[in-house]
Amino acid sequence: MTSRPLAPARRHAFALTALLVLALGCLAALPRIEERLSRQAEQDNTVTLGLVVQAVDQLVRRFDPIPELVAERPDLRSALADPQNRTQILYANERLRLAARATGASDIYLMDLTGTTIATSNYRRDDSFLGRNFSYRPYFRQAARGRAAFFHALGTTSGQRGLFFSAPVLDGIDVIGVVAVKVTVDGIEDSWSHLSGGVAVADGNGLIFMASRPDWIFTSLTPLSDGLRAEIAETRQVPLSRLAYLNPTISPLSGGVVQIALGDGDAAEGFLVSSEPVALPGWHAIVLKPLAPLQTRALEILASWAAAALALVLLLTLLLQRIARRRELERLAQQDLERLEIRVQERTAELKREVDDRKRAENQLRETQQHLVQAGKLAALGKMSAALSHEINQPLAAIKSYAANAAAYLDRDRPGEARENVLRISQMTNRVSRISTHLLNFARRPGDNLGPVEVGRALTHALELMAPEFRTHDIAVDVTKPDEPLWTLGGEVRLEQVLVNILTNAVSAMPDADRPRIGITVGATQDALTIAIRDQGPGLDPDAADKLFEPFFSARPDGRGLGLGLSISYNIIQDFGGDLTARTHPDGGAEFTIHLKRARIAQEAAPA
Repeated sequence: MTSRPLAPARRHAFALTALLVLALGCLAALPRIEERLSRQAEQDNTVTLGLVVQAVDQLVRRFDPIPELVAERPDLRSALADPQNRTQILYANERLRLAARATGASDIYLMDLTGTTIATSNYRRDDSFLGRNFSYRPYFRQAARGRAAFFHALGTTSGQRGLFFSAPVLDGIDVIGVVAVKVTVDGIEDSWSHLSGGVAVADGNGLIFMASRPDWIFTSLTPLSDGLRAEIAETRQVPLSRLAYLNPTISPLSGGVVQIALGDGDAAEGFLVSSEPVALPGWHAIVLKPLAPLQTRALEILASWAAAALALVLLLTLLLQRIARRRELERLAQQDLERLEIRVQERTAELKREVDDRKRAENQLRETQQHLVQAGKLAALGKMSAALSHEINQPLAAIKSYAANAAAYLDRDRPGEARENVLRISQMTNRVSRISTHLLNFARRPGDNLGPVEVGRALTHALELMAPEFRTHDIAVDVTKPDEPLWTLGGEVRLEQVLVNILTNAVSAMPDADRPRIGITVGATQDALTIAIRDQGPGLDPDAADKLFEPFFSARPDGRGLGLGLSISYNIIQDFGGDLTARTHPDGGAEFTIHLKRARIAQEAAPA
C-alpha cells in the first residue's frame, strides 16, 4: 500500500499543536535552567572564595610576626634611648628600609611612647613618616601597653589603604617604643582581577575594606551605629564622607543558594553570594556573581533549545511533504542509473584504451630522457677529451721515461735508483687508473633508484674530472664547504653530471676574463642543502633567463652545443626532489644554485 502525504489542513494542525507544546515546554524549562546555572555559579564562587581566603590568610601569616622580629633589633633600642643622635637615627632609618625591602612591606617605622615617628623606612620620600605622630591609631595604643596589635585604615599621610601590624619595643620588661609594619592592599586586589565574579573582604563591623570593584570600597553591609562612626572618626580610620551603606536585601533561592540585592529600587543589582571567614578576627571574604548574566544565559539556552525544537518541527513538516515526491524521484533515478551504467561501461572501455596508449608513450619518453642524459654526459666528455688526453698522456710519458731510467740503473748495478723509478712508475699508474675510474663511473648509465649521496664526494669527483679543463684555461677554483659530511637522496653519478655541466658552462663563459675564477659554496640548513657555482663571466642575458632550462636553447653567441646540458641538469635535480636556479650575481658573473633536500644518514650508510 502506497502512503500519501498529509493533507494541508492536517499539516497545519500538526504544526500548531507542535508550537503550542513547544511554548509550554519553554515556560516549564526556564526555572530549571536558572537553577542549574545558579548551582554552577555557586560552585565557581566556592573555588574563587577559596583562593581569596588563601591569599588573605597568607598575607596575615606572612606579616604578623615581622613587627616583633624587627622590635628585637638593638639599634632600634639605641635610637629610642638617644633620639637626638643623628648618626644613630640615620642608621636606624637605613636598617628599616632594608628590612621593608626584604620582607615586601610597604613601610616599617619606629615610634616613641608619645606616638612620634623617630625612624622610618620611607625616610627618603617626600611623604616620609618622620616626625609624624600616630598616637591616635589603635595599633599604637595597644602596642604601647605591651601587646601586639592589628589595624586597618586609610593612610593619613600616603592616602593608601593598608593593614598595620605593630609590636612593642622592650628594654627588659619596660615598653620604650612601638614598631609598626604597613602593608598596602593594592597588590592583593590586583591578583583578584582574573577571578570569576566580584570579590570583597569585610571587617567585623561589615565595612568592606578590600574589593575588586572600587565602588564597593568603604561601603558597609550593615548600618553603622553612631558610636562606631565616632570611633572611626577618632582613630581616623576612614573619612566619614566616604562611608556608604549598600542596603543589601538577602533572599534564599532553591538548592541552598543565597541571592543578595545591593542598592535601592530599579538601581539594585542582584548577585549570588558566598562568604567564608579569614584569619583576621570577625573578617569575612565575600564572592558575588552577578545574576543578570546568568539570567541572560538562561534565556539564551532556552532560545537555542526552542530554535532547535522549532527547526525539528519544520523539518518533520517538510519531510512529510516530500515522502511522495521522493518515491517518484527514486523511480526516475533508477531509470537514469540504468542508462548511466551503460554509458559507464562504454566509457570504461575507451579509457582503458587511452591508458594503454599513455603508458606506452610514457615508457618511450622515459627511454628518450635516459638517452638524452647519457648523450649529455658523453657530450661533456667529448668537450673535455683534449684536456683528458693530455692528462693521461703526461703520466704515460713519465712512465716511459722512468722505465728507461730504471733499466739503465739496473745495467749499472744501481738498484736503489732503479727502485725509486719503479715507485714513481707505480704512482703514475695510480694517477692514470684514478682518471680512468672517474671516466668510467661518469660515462656509465646510472640506475633510476635514489640512494644516499655524500655531496662533498660527488663534488670532489666532478672537480677531478674538470681539473684538466681548469689547468688548460688557467682557471682558479675556490671551494667553501662545511667540514662535516652532507648527505642527500639522489644518484651520485647523475649529481656529478649536473656539476660537470654547470662547471663546463662556467669555463665557456670566461674566454676573455683576465683572471678567470670559479667560486663554489656548499651551504646547509637543518632540512636543505645548496651548492652555488659562480663564474666571473658577463652574467646572464635578461631576455634569455626565462628560457635557460628549456631543451635545445643555447645562449652561447657562437651557437655551439645542442642546448641540452642545463635542461638535462634541471630534470635530474627535479628527480631528486630539489630545484636548480640561475641568476646574475650582484657583483658580476652568472651563479647557478642547486637546491637539495638534506638526508639524516649516518656515515656507515654511505655506499662503498
